Amino acid sequence: MAVASYLDPPDVYSLAQTCTQFHTPSTELSTRHFLSPPQIKPLEFLQNNEVTNLASRLLQESLVHGFSSVLQTALSINEARRIVKFQEDESNMGRKVLLSGSAAVQAVTGKRFKEFDLNFLCNRQSASGFRQLMRDFGYCCESVVPHNCDHAEQYHYCEGQILHVETFVPRKDIETVAISVLVGEYYRAWNAQLAAVEADEEVPPELERIDMSFLNHRNRYLYTIQKHSQCRFPKDYPIALSPPNNFIGSDDADTRNKCKNGSIQLVVCWTCPMLAIAKYDMDICKSRFDGKHVHIVSINDTFSFRTNSDDHMKFINFYVPNYLSIAEIYNNDTNKTLTH
Repeated sequence: MAVASYLDPPDVYSLAQTCTQFHTPSTELSTRHFLSPPQIKPLEFLQNNEVTNLASRLLQESLVHGFSSVLQTALSINEARRIVKFQEDESNMGRKVLLSGSAAVQAVTGKRFKEFDLNFLCNRQSASGFRQLMRDFGYCCESVVPHNCDHAEQYHYCEGQILHVETFVPRKDIETVAISVLVGEYYRAWNAQLAAVEADEEVPPELERIDMSFLNHRNRYLYTIQKHSQCRFPKDYPIALSPPNNFIGSDDADTRNKCKNGSIQLVVCWTCPMLAIAKYDMDICKSRFDGKHVHIVSINDTFSFRTNSDDHMKFINFYVPNYLSIAEIYNNDTNKTLTH
């Protein structure tokens, strides 16, 4: 197990192909890993044939270490263990909390991206517990983006499964305010604007002290979510007063991508998050970690950093232009460096 923890999953996979002993059937293989919570019962042995031999056990260990490495870009090892404990507790209640997205791609391939965030998926029942974890870790909510708006174009492939996306950022150096105060100020600003329109003036004199800066897209979404009993935050939940990732006006994807490193996104689904992941258009992005096991759709392709796409035209129209634009920026920056 120690050797597997130092190797990337593709290397462990290649190692396992070198000897038939790695594939000798065995049921005496623990499903526990170093991120598991402290042991409070006798060591459990797997009886459901998900891990049937040493090769699969070594691979699971390498994958979990990969996820740990990615998690620690934003969390400490103890916080990562608390996340895993939360995932296991929710799973025991029949609810999945999954780590997926670019973080999962990095964990399973051994590649590392310069700019990325951590993407967790859960249903509405698990959202409150996850928010509390973020609060305990010193994070605040930066934004809540409904799925049916321009900000959520990156989740276009999961239409019908995602309710909204919550983004959390570290509270250090960020001024925060309770969400009840923020939505109250937004409501007053909205009424002031409505009164100004009806009075045919910029702002009626009695409303001149209203802070109109609260009137923006981000706050409108937060105000909307607080009206729904199944989705609302606790009244004292900390919200970034001036979100650093430019969610107060029209969305700026470039700015968001540059600032998102270290942020954590919670994708809240209508029902099981597995249904949302199943809608992903690339198989490599369907990799996920449920707190106990890592699940990969196509091992051979994933470990070779290849993938299949369900909708080839969507892949060409959406991903290729983004890739070319990034490559162009990189080449321009390289040329500038060479000429100086």
